[in-house]
Amino acid sequence: MVRGDQSIKVKSELHHIPIFIRVGSNVEQGELNKEWAEWWAIAQKQPDLKLLDAEAKAWLEKNK
Repeated sequence: MVRGDQSIKVKSELHHIPIFIRVGSNVEQGELNKEWAEWWAIAQKQPDLKLLDAEAKAWLEKNK
């Protein structure tokens, strides 16, 4: 238990965020590790920059 009104340093993984809650509180966490793994897999895919550039140019031309 930690009293309020102070700074605390804790070690955690890069994708973990320490959360301090009041005793007796209920916080639904869901499947955070699964969600992080899905996000990480998406972030590892390299975008097709030529396609994105062409789409942006087409959009700009259409919306002049």
